[in-house]
Amino acid sequence: MTPAELAERATQRIEHQDAAFALISGIAHELRTPLSVLSASAEMLEMADDVEDRKRFSAIIQRQASRLNSIVEGMLEAYGATAAPRPRSSQADLPALIEQARAEQQFVYPQHRFVLELEPAHEIDADERMLGIVISNLLSNAAKYSPPGSTVRISCRQDGDATRLRVQDQGSGVPDHMKRDIFLAGERAGRSLEPGVGLGLFVVYRLCEVLGAEITVEDATDGDGACFVLTLQSRQALEGR
Repeated sequence: MTPAELAERATQRIEHQDAAFALISGIAHELRTPLSVLSASAEMLEMADDVEDRKRFSAIIQRQASRLNSIVEGMLEAYGATAAPRPRSSQADLPALIEQARAEQQFVYPQHRFVLELEPAHEIDADERMLGIVISNLLSNAAKYSPPGSTVRISCRQDGDATRLRVQDQGSGVPDHMKRDIFLAGERAGRSLEPGVGLGLFVVYRLCEVLGAEITVEDATDGDGACFVLTLQSRQALEGR
């Protein structure tokens, strides 16, 4: 092997190590906040004498445990799909998945309002588990980027042969130059109200690739904020290809 080839191999090895370190660091940052809240709440629960205080700290622990579970499930699905995509396709109950995600995120983010505006949708063939993680991550992302007390709007309607799910927040929006790169791991557009490195949208993007769906971001239709648009092809459209 020539010196040039040895140097190139060494460079590739360093790049792979850097990428692995960045991934591990990103996962650690995503988990740090809920783990810290869990630890502090458990300590407060142990010291609390008042029944209402104990209920409050118990609810916080349950919310953070639910959030941790969502983070881990999303990453396992995304990186498992990267290694060997095997979507389990069947007719997905989209309204039920949206309502389930709304209820979960309302529990994790009780200071936000999650408003549904659902219309009849096409029949969708998709892996329900993956699609549920995508929707849940979109709602979680909207809550993270919106100030407490604000509203996250979730709308779903038919558009030709497609069904479009829109999740709109009341945050600071996404700059035009970030609208593509925001789906890369580690990109956050500098607007989150919570610490982390932005793996949630990467999970969404990766699972959409596996599902054959499309995810984009645009400016909110009214006021500040961003609107993430999930486009799913109908069963009829897929059968007609």
